[in-house]
Amino acid sequence: MRLPYTLYIWGAALRIPYFIISIIPPILAFCLFLKENGAFTPKTGVAFSLLLAGTVCMHGATNLFNDYYDTINGVDNKNSVGGSRVVLNGLLSLTELKFAGLLCYALSFLMFMALAIATQRFWIVPGWLFGAAASFFYVGPPLAYGYRGWGEVGVFVSMGWLLLFGSYLALSGRFSWSAFWLANIVGLMSAEVLFFQSLPQIETDPLHGKYTLASRLGCRHSARIQTLVWPLTWIACIILALTGTINQGALLCLFGIPLYVKSQSHLDKWSGASSPQQLYDSGSLVRGMFFITSISLFISIL
Repeated sequence: MRLPYTLYIWGAALRIPYFIISIIPPILAFCLFLKENGAFTPKTGVAFSLLLAGTVCMHGATNLFNDYYDTINGVDNKNSVGGSRVVLNGLLSLTELKFAGLLCYALSFLMFMALAIATQRFWIVPGWLFGAAASFFYVGPPLAYGYRGWGEVGVFVSMGWLLLFGSYLALSGRFSWSAFWLANIVGLMSAEVLFFQSLPQIETDPLHGKYTLASRLGCRHSARIQTLVWPLTWIACIILALTGTINQGALLCLFGIPLYVKSQSHLDKWSGASSPQQLYDSGSLVRGMFFITSISLFISIL
């Protein structure tokens, strides 16, 4: 098999476009650390590199095991939308997904262990264990909390409090209100990406034992939440800017409004069983809003 095609297959299995959700929080934490704690040094550069690499490996493991268990449980099937579909299309086996997921966890652990040694903050290791548990048990037995409607809560805690705020603590060793409030905003945006991603299968997921928050709420209430979350996120950014917690560069988040309007037009045409593929494809608009809002937060810090 040619190397480019092999890389393409594994890129699809890892669902690389979604890595934006795990890459941005530690970068935001690093930028805030530099702003509040002084100039860049080789030591902080090494610490950040280990942190980012370990985070990416963890996210890769999460996506691989998500596909693994969704395929086993029948959530991902020939009639569904979403997932990488590499197993369904015969490109990779379940054994290969499982092995690659375990390898990603091992690499992530090594990176965070090296970070703990480099910073002499060994409480990072229990933090990694908590993150690994949140990652695996999202779909893994016996908890599979993502199948019980708690996936968004797990993502909010993992990407916001654990990843952004925890990264800041790992780099600086001290509390910061700015990091705390940014963690809440990023956690909310990350949970929203997952929530939107679950909408196209709101009626089919329960047929296979997966009861996401969206499937529990139903189409009407889910659509209302989807309509409200991004305006509330942008209002939070504006409040932080106006109160001086971060500077007014955060107001640039409003450039995401055209994407919001377009995603809402797709949402208005959707009613559970209708247009699931079109709604799934609209996930790129939500990731675009995540990216634009994150960039505005970068600017507000820098």
